Amino acid sequence: MDSEILAHLDRELTTPIPSMRPHVPYAAREGAHLRVLARTAQVLANAHSRDELYGGLARIIEDDLGGAGCSIYEADADKRSARLAFQSGTGKVIPEIAAGQFWITRLGHIVDTGQPLFVNDISANSNEPELLLNEPLRREGIRSIASL
Repeated sequence: MDSEILAHLDRELTTPIPSMRPHVPYAAREGAHLRVLARTAQVLANAHSRDELYGGLARIIEDDLGGAGCSIYEADADKRSARLAFQSGTGKVIPEIAAGQFWITRLGHIVDTGQPLFVNDISANSNEPELLLNEPLRREGIRSIASL
């Protein structure tokens, strides 16, 4: 899809359909989901560099989804290597700690299994490396995370 089609789709999704008035809450929620998908597709289609891609995804996470921040890791499961490639927003982690603790935390498990993880309280049931990794988040008052 080119950016004109995606922009048109985004505009159309912001206008409620009159016959759907009884379903406005559901339609609004679905419209919001579709807008996020359209904006994500725009970012993926238009990014010419990693910095543009990561910055665009961070804006979606922070502006559209209400996230406090975003951290993007580049991980290689075969080599068991990981590096913190991008951070924005609140509660930035220390890159050296992130790389050193990655595979012994839930982050490594997510890469190994391919399953997203949503944690309501990052202080609960965490191992020591994870508590160390999440310390900047807790210090900023962040309790919940989504890891994809």
